[in-house]
Amino acid sequence: MIEQTFFELIQVAIGTRICLSHTPSADEWGELYAMAKKQSLVGVCFAGVQRLATSTGSATEQRQESPEMLYLTWMGMAAKIQQRNEVVNRQCADLQTKLAADGFESCVLKGQGVASLYSENLRGLRQSGDIEVLMWKDGLSAKENKATVIAYAKTLDPEARASEHHIAVNLYGEVEMHYSPAYLCNPFDNRKMQQWFWQYDRSKFPMSVSGFVMPNAEYNLVFML
Repeated sequence: MIEQTFFELIQVAIGTRICLSHTPSADEWGELYAMAKKQSLVGVCFAGVQRLATSTGSATEQRQESPEMLYLTWMGMAAKIQQRNEVVNRQCADLQTKLAADGFESCVLKGQGVASLYSENLRGLRQSGDIEVLMWKDGLSAKENKATVIAYAKTLDPEARASEHHIAVNLYGEVEMHYSPAYLCNPFDNRKMQQWFWQYDRSKFPMSVSGFVMPNAEYNLVFML
C-alpha cells in the first residue's frame, strides 16, 4: 500500500495526478518521507507534497496535508537541494569555460544535464551528485583523446584515478572527466558503441537552460540506457 502511495505522490509531483487515492496517516507520511530519502527523491516528492497542500482530494474534498513538523523538515531539505543545484550548475558552467580555455570541447553528462530536461518547477529539486563531463579535442582518434584527457587530468590532480571510460579528478569535490560516455562488457558490442559515440556529430549538442552544453536526446538515450 505505501509503495503505491509513494508512486502516486511522484505522479502528483510531475502533474499527472491531482491527489492521492487515500489520505495518509501521520505514520504513513513518515514512511513516504523515508522512501523519498532512500530513493534520492526528497525534492521531487516535496513538489507533490506542496501540490497536495494547496489542492483538494477528489472524494473527501479535504486537503491531503502532511503533518506540520514533517512538512517543515521536508521543505528545509528541498531548499538545501535547490541551493546545491544552483552551486553545481555554476560549477558546470565554470568548468566548461576552463576546459574551453585549455583547448577542450565538452558536454555535461547525466546529472545537471538531465535536470535541464525536467519541468521548470522540478528542475531545481532533482538531487545532484558529482559532475561528469565528456571531453574531446577535434582531430584526435579515440585512443589519442583518451591519453590526452588522462594527461590533462593528471596536471590538475596527480592522484587522479583512471578507469575504462573516465578519470576521477579532485575538483569541485570530484569531477569525472570522460573520454567515453559508457562502455559495454561485451567487446564486440562495445567496439560498435564506441564507434557510434566517436563518429556522432557533437555539434548537435544543445546549450542547457543553466548555461552549459549537454548531449541531445538521442545521445542521452544511447549512453544512459
